[in-house]
Amino acid sequence: MLYEALFHSTAYAQDEWRASAPWLPPTDASLAPGSSARFRARFRLAPHVEQVSAALLAAGRPVAVPLPSATFHRDSAPTLHVLLPPTVRLESATAEPTPMLRAGLAESLPLALPAAAGLQLQTVALDAGGEGRMRVALRFRASASPAALDWHARACACAAGPPGGTAAAVGGELVQWVSLMVLPPARAIVDRYGRFQARHAYLNSSAPDPWHRAPAFFGYDADKGDDGMLVDEVRVFMAGGSDESGAAAPLSMAVKQLGQPSPDEIDKLEAYVHETLWAGKDLGGGGDPAHFLQNAEYAVRASMLYWSDALQAAPEAAIAAAPATAKACQKCWPKCYWMHCWSEKRSRETWRAYNYPHVATTYWALYRVGRHFAPPLTKRASWQWYLKQAGRTAAAMWRYAGRGRDTSQWGLMVGSAFQLVLDDLEREGFEEEAAPLREMVKQRLGKWAQMVFPYGSEFPWDSTGQEEINTWLLRSGKYAAANKTVGAVLAYSSLMPHWAYCGSARRYWDFVINGKLVWGNEREFHHYGSTLNAIPVLDHYRAFPARQHLLKLGSCALMGHLSLHTPSGAASMAWHGDPALLKRDAYSGDYGIGMYGYWRSAGAYLGCVPPHGWLCVFCQLQLQPARASAPPDSAAAATAAAAAAGCAGAVSGVRVRVRFRVRFRVRV
Repeated sequence: MLYEALFHSTAYAQDEWRASAPWLPPTDASLAPGSSARFRARFRLAPHVEQVSAALLAAGRPVAVPLPSATFHRDSAPTLHVLLPPTVRLESATAEPTPMLRAGLAESLPLALPAAAGLQLQTVALDAGGEGRMRVALRFRASASPAALDWHARACACAAGPPGGTAAAVGGELVQWVSLMVLPPARAIVDRYGRFQARHAYLNSSAPDPWHRAPAFFGYDADKGDDGMLVDEVRVFMAGGSDESGAAAPLSMAVKQLGQPSPDEIDKLEAYVHETLWAGKDLGGGGDPAHFLQNAEYAVRASMLYWSDALQAAPEAAIAAAPATAKACQKCWPKCYWMHCWSEKRSRETWRAYNYPHVATTYWALYRVGRHFAPPLTKRASWQWYLKQAGRTAAAMWRYAGRGRDTSQWGLMVGSAFQLVLDDLEREGFEEEAAPLREMVKQRLGKWAQMVFPYGSEFPWDSTGQEEINTWLLRSGKYAAANKTVGAVLAYSSLMPHWAYCGSARRYWDFVINGKLVWGNEREFHHYGSTLNAIPVLDHYRAFPARQHLLKLGSCALMGHLSLHTPSGAASMAWHGDPALLKRDAYSGDYGIGMYGYWRSAGAYLGCVPPHGWLCVFCQLQLQPARASAPPDSAAAATAAAAAAGCAGAVSGVRVRVRFRVRFRVRV
C-alpha cells in the first residue's frame, strides 16, 4: 500500500475506484487470443535529489514546472514552464475540466546557460475560471533528426547512441499530465476558517459538561454541516482538549490571529485560557486543578476527557454531554482500548512533551496581539502575563515531560515556537523566564550532538520533529548539522508537477488516530507534516537562496496545505491518498499544527530562479524589461531575453506588488 505502478487502470476505475475521480484518465489495452504485450520501465539514478530535473532532461525527457506551485490561488498569476530537450517538441497543452481552466502555448526561448545548450523553455499560460482539482495534458512529439539523436547520445554519455528504448520512442507521442489545485485567495480561506470555528466549533461556558471542557475550541466533522463539533468523539486525542489533536483547534485559532486578528475570536481565546486552560492563582484563578488543563506548576495534562467508577455508577451527566463516548466507555470499562476512555489518573499525566508547544504557542500568540496592536486586542491579561506564561510553559516541558525525559530528546511538532518565545523573552528583558529555557535548549542540543541522526520524532519512521531541531541548530550556528536535517526532509518530500504529492511529507499513520474514515495505513496528502517540514526548507532557502529547489518545494507545501479547507470553512486533517477515495477527510483532527507551519513560513519570496527567471511566491510580480537596442525579433534580443530568464544578466524595472496590512506602534 505504499507504491504501485499501473500501465492501465480502466478495470480499477470501473470497479474499486468508481466512487472517486482518478488523477489520470483511465486507459486500457485489448489482447487478441494468443497475443501478448510487453511493458517496460526504466529507472535512472539522479546524483542528488535537487538534480532530478537535470537528470530527466539528460535522459531526453521534458520537465514540467508549475510556478509558483502546482497549487495556486485564483487571484495569482500562475504559469507552467516546460523545459524541453532538443529530442522532443511540445505540440499542445489542453486543460480539464475545460470550462474551469484554459491552457495555451505561449513563448518559447532557448536557454542561454552553459549547461543547457540546446534546451528550450516553453511557457504555458494558465487561466483558471473556477476552483478545485484540475489538470493539463502536455502532448510532445519526439524528433528523429540526427542532431537530436546526437545531442541525446552526448547528454547520456552513450558512445553508441541512445540507450535501448529511446530510439523506439522517436517519432511517437508522449503525453504528460500536470495535476493542479486552484484555491480562493489565501486571505479569504483563512478568514472563512476563523469565522467558521468561532461560530460552529466553540463550546460556550454555559454548555453543561461533566469534564469542564468549556469554554474551548474543538475539532470538527465537516460531514455534519453546522452541527459537527467533536465534543463526543471517544478517542481522547480529539475530544479531551489536549494531546496534540485536542489542542490543535485552539492552536490554529491562536496563530490565525497573528495574520488576521478578529476581536470576537480573541475574546473566545482569552475565555478559553482563563476558564479552561489555566488553573493558577494569579488573575483571580485558583480553581480546582481537576477542572483545568494546566496547573500552577505549568505542567500540561494529557486530557480532560476520562472515565471513572463514579461516572460508571452515575452516567447521566456524561450521557447528556457526550452520549457516544458514554456508551462506549460503559461497555469497555475498566479495560478499554488504549485510545479510548482513559482513567482520570491517566488523563492527568503530564509526561508527554508533545502537549507543551501548543499551549505555549497559544499564550505567545496572545502576547503578540496584546503587545503589537494599539489599543491591545487582549483584555483579560497584560501582554507581559501572556509572554511569561509562554516561557514558563516551555520550560515546564523539560521538568515534567518525558518518562525519564525520553520524548523531550526528539524534535517536537510546533517546537520551533519555543525559539520565538525565547527571542521575545530576551528582547523584553524577562531574564527570569528566559534562563531556564536557555538551559533546556543547551541540554537538548547536547543530546542531539551525541546522535548520528537526531532528526526525527518519537518513531524512527516519522516525518515530524525536524522543524524544531533545525530551528535550534540554526540559532546555535550549527549549519552543517542543520543541513543534515534538511537532507532528511528532502528524502521524503518530493517536488513534482502534482499538487497532492508536491511538498507532501511522507505520512501514513494519522487517519487511524485522528481521522474519520480509516482504511488502514493509507497515504495522507498535505497533513501537518507538509508545512512543518516547510519550515526548515524555507529557512534554508532564505539562508542559501541559490538552492532554488527549496523555494519550489516549500511553496508546494504551504499552498497545498490550504487545499484542506472546505467551501464551508471547515478544515480537514489531510487528503485521503487511496485512489478509491482521493478526498478530504471529514475530521479536522490535528489540522491546527499545520496551520502553525503555514503561518510560520508564509511571506513574500522574491528571487531569480534559473532557468525560469524572476519568481514571486505569495505575491504578484510585474517586470518592466530594459529597452533593447536591437530589433525585438533579432537574435540579440532573444539572447538577452534568455539571459534574463536564466538570471545570467541584469534585469531592470522590477516592481513587486504585495498586498498586506501592518499595525505597529513606536516605543521611544
